[in-house]
Amino acid sequence: MTHTGGQEGTYPGTRASYEMLTDSETSWGYKPFVALDMPFTAVADTVLLPWDLFREDKSLKSRVEASESKNLATNSVIPPVQ
Repeated sequence: MTHTGGQEGTYPGTRASYEMLTDSETSWGYKPFVALDMPFTAVADTVLLPWDLFREDKSLKSRVEASESKNLATNSVIPPVQ
């Protein structure tokens, strides 16, 4: 799912699994399933590595983030009108 959701970078599924394992908000009953799934997720991320390296993210989230960073850069040079 991380390959369709606009997360950029390599090994997004493995990173998401690791974050779930280290997050204190994740249920103790769910962590064993995440740990069992993590090797399979790493293999899938390795297979999809060429896709991750060469894809261009066109998701709405990434477009909004790019626009916000562009506006922030503009606003640092020319402050917005108050």
